[in-house]
Amino acid sequence: MSLLGVILQWFWRPASRPRKAGKAPVPTRPLPGPAKKATREADPEREAAPAIDPGVFQRGILELDGRLSRSDREFLAEFEELLDHGKIPFALPPAAAIDVMRLVDNPQITVQKLSGSIAADPALAGSVLKMANSPLYRGGFVVSNLHTAVVRLGIRNLRMLLLTVVLNSTRVKGKPFQIVSSLTWKHSLLCAQLSSQLAPKAGLDPELAYMAGLFHNVGVLALLASSRKYAMKERRKISSKALVTLLQRRAYALNTRVVKDWNLPEEVGNAVKWYREAQALPDRSRYATLVALANALCKHHGVWVERKRLESGDLQSSLGLRDRDLPRPGEVMGLAQKIERAAVLVE
Repeated sequence: MSLLGVILQWFWRPASRPRKAGKAPVPTRPLPGPAKKATREADPEREAAPAIDPGVFQRGILELDGRLSRSDREFLAEFEELLDHGKIPFALPPAAAIDVMRLVDNPQITVQKLSGSIAADPALAGSVLKMANSPLYRGGFVVSNLHTAVVRLGIRNLRMLLLTVVLNSTRVKGKPFQIVSSLTWKHSLLCAQLSSQLAPKAGLDPELAYMAGLFHNVGVLALLASSRKYAMKERRKISSKALVTLLQRRAYALNTRVVKDWNLPEEVGNAVKWYREAQALPDRSRYATLVALANALCKHHGVWVERKRLESGDLQSSLGLRDRDLPRPGEVMGLAQKIERAAVLVE
């Protein structure tokens, strides 16, 4: 993913526009999980969520032309030297979330045990409830307790939700880091959803595909957190231009190191490490090819990334997919709208 394109395509002011009379809503494909039911209970968070204007995906707010300042060059030189010598630490996922993930993999686990384990960490419990009530997972009524959330989601969706919560915990606040962090998280979640939907058609496991799509930009998030921590420690300011330059130089290569630290499954690790080379090395990893295709779809529709025409014939053929297997524009935008609303709940 072009990180410069990511910054330039940032949108921060989703517009709420009235629907014109007679205009049909955009069709979306239902996500895995229980069918939605009619609800009598009002959901303030859902009602307050902004409508998404697809046009804002293409509007940039940062001016990144021009040269780096002397201060920026000095910061980059210092930080990259420490990075080269292994002196920059990278945070691991929250221990509580990893412990719950292990329990989820136990076929003998009960709903009560899972609910109790999640409740043991208030931050994790809050995130699980918020995501369970988001447009990505919710059913026809608001979930108010963990037991109901676990029952509603089921093990498969709970596992994917926990992965999403883990990645969300790595998001960084503070300018200019927060803008890139938020964009990266939302793009990663969309890539995960698309990868999971395409996986069965390519004969691949949807959960592994979801994980690979979700973590394909983990190097960006790790580098954002570490550079912000270093800048605060040294009382240094870093401009948007310098931050984008750092990410362009180092983020993708950092995927390999972060994947090793996070102990992701081998198929997922290979996908995260090789997805940019998938078109040139299609036999390296089918999951890498799948993530590359999902990423290309995001670019084709200009959702939180630089718009780029889809040229994925080789990727499709490597996976045995046809044009009709790919999601329609309305489906991609429908997922993006749900992700934006979910982001409002967890920010």
